[in-house]
Order: sequence, then C-alpha cells, then structure tokens
Amino acid sequence: MEEKKKNEYYPNKVFHPGETLKEKLNEMNITIEVFSKISNINVNKLKNIIECKDNIDNDIANKLEEHLKIPKSFWLNLQKMYENRNTKKHHL
Repeated sequence: MEEKKKNEYYPNKVFHPGETLKEKLNEMNITIEVFSKISNINVNKLKNIIECKDNIDNDIANKLEEHLKIPKSFWLNLQKMYENRNTKKHHL
C-alpha cells in the first residue's frame, strides 16, 4: 500500500464531479437541457457527466467556469481526486 505523504489530505469519500454539477444546477433551478444550450455543452455529454458516466475535461471545465463562475481548477481538481481515489481502490 502506498504511504501517505505528510501534509496531504486524503478524504474518506470522493464524489464524481458530476454530482457536484447536478447539485449546482438544482440549486440554480435549471434543467440539463437549458444549461446545455446556455453553456454550449452537448446535452448527452452533460447527462453522462451528471450520471457519473463521463469525465470533466479541460474544455468542459472552461465552459463551467464561464457559465457557473466556479473556477476551472475546482472542476479539474474534483475530477483528478475522483480518478486518483478510484485508481487507488482498484490497486488495494
């Protein structure tokens, strides 16, 4: 098992960024279809992200930052943490 580095935070539970996006859209009372049109993100891509079947890439993170005013780095870090956590689970 990999040794933890000092000063690094390892959350017990890591969520797919699509769950965060879904919560944000619900909070804004906006449908996936409407947000797709506003943000110019393909509706099927958006649905797959929200269903945790697809990842947030650099292009999507840019569009989320522009339209939700949540930094691109936030989305990419969530995605990276999710991927790292799942990779570690598969190696345990």
